[in-house]
Amino acid sequence: MKAFGLARRSSVISASLFCDGIRRCSRLFWGEGSFDGGDKVNFKAILLGAVVMTAACATPAAAWTQLGVREVSDRTDHDVIVVEGPRRFERIKLCVYRNPVHFYDLDVFYRNGGHQDVSVRSRINPGQCTRAIDLNGDDRNITRVSMVYEETSFRRRTATVRLFGE
Repeated sequence: MKAFGLARRSSVISASLFCDGIRRCSRLFWGEGSFDGGDKVNFKAILLGAVVMTAACATPAAAWTQLGVREVSDRTDHDVIVVEGPRRFERIKLCVYRNPVHFYDLDVFYRNGGHQDVSVRSRINPGQCTRAIDLNGDDRNITRVSMVYEETSFRRRTATVRLFGE
């Protein structure tokens, strides 16, 4: 009987379904064998392809630095994330965790006294981030970020909002 085009030797589905022992598995890994005598399978190429695809899909997390975190409640509220020390960034983004958050307004305040009003006005779902928000000028020294938001879950829960800079 064949399962998924592979020959079975017993009624128990196990690792032996794919490998006839260590020698057969090693031959398959090194590209010298095949599952059923048909197409050859090169596991090194498959593994390399998977690693390349994963690296291509992942965002460069090392480039973004976490600047602050706020726990937000289930009502319209105003919070400020204070950025400690003299730190310069070109872009910021807000990421949301656990429950969705609807942002209404975002203000970025700089050490030189200036500020930038950013139009966000969107609902961000858990695990998602706002777009990368370019700051006016070159590297800007941020002191604080003020946000007006509403956590939009149905049952009085909280969400986590994290501010990142690049």
